[in-house]
Amino acid sequence: DPPAVETALVDSIEGDGVYLLPSMTDGSDPEARIEAARKGPFAFVSIRAGERGENMMVTSVVQTVAINLIGALLIGLMLAAAAPRLNFCGRVLFVMIGGVFASLVGVLPNYVWWEFPLDFIGLAALDLVVGWFLAGIAMAALIRG
Repeated sequence: DPPAVETALVDSIEGDGVYLLPSMTDGSDPEARIEAARKGPFAFVSIRAGERGENMMVTSVVQTVAINLIGALLIGLMLAAAAPRLNFCGRVLFVMIGGVFASLVGVLPNYVWWEFPLDFIGLAALDLVVGWFLAGIAMAALIRG
């Protein structure tokens, strides 16, 4: 019932932020909070309380491209250092391993801590690995050592 959930959230929040259910900061007994977390339900919610600009998709795409370019610059610098010892396939694999690393340390902890579903985690990890594999093909062609 999305309208009921939206009303409950809007009526309960203090502003933008990350909210957990059960709350870990409500001042209750720590053992009671642990028991409530064990029993469930558990929720992890990121809320933006106010409006977002009209060009939110454009803004999100531009910010994501900028982040990925910074990531490509960093892995490109590492690849440049390793490239003299690697053939083309090795250079592609080097960059793709960056995607594997990002998945392990950036995506997988969301399964552990926030109980994101494994299919969501798997798709997010696959997106990173395939994306950096494709980037690796381009970077391996450009950065030869």
